[in-house]
Amino acid sequence: MQGALVSFAFALYISTVDSSVLKAQLDPRADCRTITVVSGDSCGALATKCGVTAAQFTTFNPSPTLCSTLQIGQRVCCSAGTLPDLTPKQNASGTCFVYKVAPGDFCAAIATAHGTLTVAQIEAYNTKTWGWTGCAGLQAGAAICLSTGTPPMPAPVDAAICGPQVPGTKPPPAGISLASLNPCPLNACCDIWGQCGTTLEFCTISTSMTGAPGTAAPGANGCISNCGVNIINVSPPVNQFMRIGYYEGWTGSRSCLKMDVSDITFFGANDYTHVHFAFGSITTDFKVAIGADVAAQFNKFVAVPQGSFKKVLSFGGWSFSTDVDSFPIFRTGVTSANRQTFANNVVAFIVANGLDGVDFDWEYPGAPDIPGIPPGSPTDGPNYLEFLKMVRAALPAGKTVSIAAPASYWYLKGFPIVEMAAVVDYIIYMTYDLHGQWDYGNTFSSSGCANGNCLRSHVNFTETLDALSMITKAGVTTNKIAVGVTSYGRSFKGTTAGCTGPMCTFVGPDSGATSGPCTAEPGYISNAEINAIIATNPTAKAFYDSASSSNILLYNSVQWVAYMDNNEKARRIAAFKDLNFAGTTDWAIDLATFENAAACPASIPDCDFLQYSTIGQSGVNWRTINCTNQWITTTDQNPMLRWYGIGADGAWTDALNHYNDHRQGSSLSFTEAISDFFHGPGAMDCQTTNAFDGCVGNDLQCHDTVGADSGPAGYFILNSFIHIEQLLEAFYTGVTNAHGPLADQLGGFTSTFAPVKVEPDFFKIALDIFGLGFALTAAPIWNSVLRDLPYFKLNPKALGTLKDSVNAFVSNSITIIKDSSVASEAINRLNTVAETLAQLTEGYFKTIDLTNQNIFDGSNTALLSSMIKDGVFLMATVPTDLDIQAIIFKSTFAILIPFAWGLVDDGVFILDPGIACGAALPNDIHITPAGASLTGACVGNKQYYVAGVSGTSRSCDSNGCVDSSFALVPGLSSLDGKNWGGVTLNHIITGAVNSFAANGNRNGGTMADASNTDTLSAIQDADITAPGINNIPVCSDAEAFGNWQTKELTGNKTPNFPCN
Repeated sequence: MQGALVSFAFALYISTVDSSVLKAQLDPRADCRTITVVSGDSCGALATKCGVTAAQFTTFNPSPTLCSTLQIGQRVCCSAGTLPDLTPKQNASGTCFVYKVAPGDFCAAIATAHGTLTVAQIEAYNTKTWGWTGCAGLQAGAAICLSTGTPPMPAPVDAAICGPQVPGTKPPPAGISLASLNPCPLNACCDIWGQCGTTLEFCTISTSMTGAPGTAAPGANGCISNCGVNIINVSPPVNQFMRIGYYEGWTGSRSCLKMDVSDITFFGANDYTHVHFAFGSITTDFKVAIGADVAAQFNKFVAVPQGSFKKVLSFGGWSFSTDVDSFPIFRTGVTSANRQTFANNVVAFIVANGLDGVDFDWEYPGAPDIPGIPPGSPTDGPNYLEFLKMVRAALPAGKTVSIAAPASYWYLKGFPIVEMAAVVDYIIYMTYDLHGQWDYGNTFSSSGCANGNCLRSHVNFTETLDALSMITKAGVTTNKIAVGVTSYGRSFKGTTAGCTGPMCTFVGPDSGATSGPCTAEPGYISNAEINAIIATNPTAKAFYDSASSSNILLYNSVQWVAYMDNNEKARRIAAFKDLNFAGTTDWAIDLATFENAAACPASIPDCDFLQYSTIGQSGVNWRTINCTNQWITTTDQNPMLRWYGIGADGAWTDALNHYNDHRQGSSLSFTEAISDFFHGPGAMDCQTTNAFDGCVGNDLQCHDTVGADSGPAGYFILNSFIHIEQLLEAFYTGVTNAHGPLADQLGGFTSTFAPVKVEPDFFKIALDIFGLGFALTAAPIWNSVLRDLPYFKLNPKALGTLKDSVNAFVSNSITIIKDSSVASEAINRLNTVAETLAQLTEGYFKTIDLTNQNIFDGSNTALLSSMIKDGVFLMATVPTDLDIQAIIFKSTFAILIPFAWGLVDDGVFILDPGIACGAALPNDIHITPAGASLTGACVGNKQYYVAGVSGTSRSCDSNGCVDSSFALVPGLSSLDGKNWGGVTLNHIITGAVNSFAANGNRNGGTMADASNTDTLSAIQDADITAPGINNIPVCSDAEAFGNWQTKELTGNKTPNFPCN
């Protein structure tokens, strides 16, 4: 409406102007004189500004739409001529026409002010311009292109420390990207704002909708160089994965949790390859000193026999590096004036004391912000490197030098870490203390936590991986890095009762965390003290936080601790080994456990026992449960729920850990030690298979295992032992009792199935036959027991694991058979069939005895753990003696009958006439109808017969020759299911056909491998027809008869005679 009024007024104005005057002022020229439209201008106002009449203005600007479409910044003519071409042009150098965006600018105005330039062209010209986020995101001060050509250097940003916007940055040569300019120290990630970082926030590549460099999606930092957080793994696996542990030499000055150096050799010899003694000291004149608080233990450390572990003396630590009276020593000791003296003194001390290496823990060279001391110098790092080179050169061959390095970008950048890595043998990488009370008030210490006071784990695994990415991206190879694990936690006092998540906050700036009775330092607490709290504090709630891969303890409502338990530590050690790191370093050995009662605080006199208090997966502390608990009193509940309901899984973990920690020097057997741990009966020696071993008898009652400091979990665990032992004892007894009846039958067996005149030496049964026979016996027995357990009845989904449980037990037994002399003792001394077959039972019960020993002697806790987990054996029913004997008889004869037939005449085979069940015999078949009625069986709707070859294939007289029939094999009439353990002719034929089919419809298959899981799965239901149990050959009538005739003519037999 406003534009229409302007046009009308201007037209009225024109009508009053003398046309002759207008004409006189029209002096044509090439370019007209121009002015620029500003806000509020109309054509009349512009004519006035130009000093011309309205009519003249219209003549100079003849467009009929001009007055209705005026744009701020637009040029108009104030004289005759044409508007000059103000459209920007590419520079002769190839660079674009650069425009610096002014406050309040927008693309339409910029385009209008620059001739025929359009908004679309501005967008198109800037797709390669640094930081271009489109006209909608135009930023004041930005340098943009208004023509084709090479984009300009981006405007400098005062706060930028990386990338092309660092003040003073010069344009790069051709072919060098802007993003690569001014890279971050340590090859850390640089984002679009020119800031360095090592987390996903900084390291994730992102671009805006324009795709221009130096841009990111809304809310993202957008990495521009050295992007990504992957660990750079360019080194091969180390020959020996190091397990380094620090030992705090001042443990004797604590009121408790004292650990003698000798305890390292007793408890940790198998855990640690290197022990770093912390700390030696350095005097102001750079000589080595051993402080009075560590001298006694250091002398013992020096005296530890060579070969126990590598003995390394460490210098430094946080206090030495930051205390007012000692911080200058490292700083001045590594200067050119002092470093050689310092190096020589250290090396001389290491050599004189027979140590294996030296470790330096300077925290931290060049650090600018450590409270209470002056900032470090930028020369600290380079000086430190030169000092290390001198130490390396002076050390004798075979001795090591190492340094500790922080997992903080802020402090690690003060280390010339790549050059140092080339000098030292390994780097102690302190991937712990990632958070602590010092975070309070630090905006940048914890992502998403403005005040820095959020509860975060100091061993957060994601942050650990970020730190490993940082040091490996910097150029240090993984085989030089020992990754930090811990035996202590960082503790805080929360501001909100019961709050445990990462956005919960803690009090500050001073720590409100409760000190441990031994470490006596708020915010720092040993694993030993943590475990004591879990065991004794009824408010303690311990759980695993999967987000940080850390263990968390909350007690007294507001006391929050992050730490790693043994399971988490083991998981991390395995992960770092898989990533080809040099090893792990544990701070500190003496913080892990109370080694004995003398190390306990006065308030917890039995702490060395109570520290074994693992929280089960249901969150239950097993020590807090009593015998009135519903999971104890209501015995008809699901065994799995009962097991986890009282924390029995945690109790079993603790019992194993306690046993492993105290087994050396103990006179107790494994099961006696476990029973003792739970205050159970003495002399519970389950590894011996006899009725007086303390494991066979009535079940324990709940009160039998409950002491003042333990719950009834031992009642569940020890009863599981008893039930397993009862089964094995029943198996043992069943085999023993089967010996006599089996021997009685074997006398008739040989005359029935193997009526031979001579019994050659090869009648001795081979080892694989013995193992298969045991598997055919044990698998069905074990399967029948497990199948009837309440656990599997109440947990039908767990039936899928039933076969796994059976397989584990039986394959373990087969391994024992193969690895021991069980079979050879029972078999190799025998020659006759009758003696050999009878002695099978002797080998069986010896195998059971050794299997029982293997389960309960502590050498195979993984097998025992798999058997009792989830409460599988809380309740069990033992099979009867007759049930066991029936299985023994059936399995024994299922193997022996085909074996015996293999000794008869020229061979026994399964005849396949190629007919369906019930069909008439072919006319040309070499078996009589009477013989067929005695020897046949139907398998898979096909008819088969068992037959033998005896004598000649043809008989001749004066009337000519006729084909002989296949012979009847001995013992057929007795295979009616009433003898020989119930083995029938159908079993024999079906088993042979199954073996033939499993071998690709070929004969000559191997005997079933009793240790193979497929075999074990097939025989669990007493299936004696499984492939490989008998390999009687299968073939057609023509094949068998033809090979019979060939053998008579040539004397040669086929490998599976009379079949191919």
